[in-house]
Amino acid sequence: MLFRSSRFLNRFFPQAGNIYRLVTLKSEHGFPITSYLASFTAYTYIERTLTLFLGFIVILIFEPGLKIAGYPASLLLGVLLLLAILAIATLAFVVTRFRDSIKNLGTWIERPFQIATSLIKCLQAPGLFTLVILPGIFMFIISLAMNWLLFAEMDSSLGLGKIAVLHVAKSLSHVVALTP
Repeated sequence: MLFRSSRFLNRFFPQAGNIYRLVTLKSEHGFPITSYLASFTAYTYIERTLTLFLGFIVILIFEPGLKIAGYPASLLLGVLLLLAILAIATLAFVVTRFRDSIKNLGTWIERPFQIATSLIKCLQAPGLFTLVILPGIFMFIISLAMNWLLFAEMDSSLGLGKIAVLHVAKSLSHVVALTP
């Protein structure tokens, strides 16, 4: 019920479903807000990074000469992938290095630090592969196949590399939700 209600609210008011889910989990089940935010962030991070990685691989295999604005598409996706990995590695370093000293700075820095710590724990969870990564790979393949069929039906000759770039761009455009 919670899932359906939150999805319904997201259709009419962007992010309303996530807020509803957060409030319900907190009020009815005592689920900590920081844990919810860390889980949500971990899922989003993993899904977007996996999409970048799979898009990078598809371009290397099917259209290695593909260019975006005059630059090799594989180079651009590779740089984005490297930045995503460096960001989480830096966060993990900060969380482990400054764990004890952060606690004395007050709640305005302690809460984001708790979220970052929970995020690192989520990324190290043993069931991560079966719960997030494996379904993410299947969804990427299904999306690529659907888009390829759509463009083929319209007599367009877009290759899998270009379709992968479109999928990656669409996926990354959802990272920052612009809610009015």
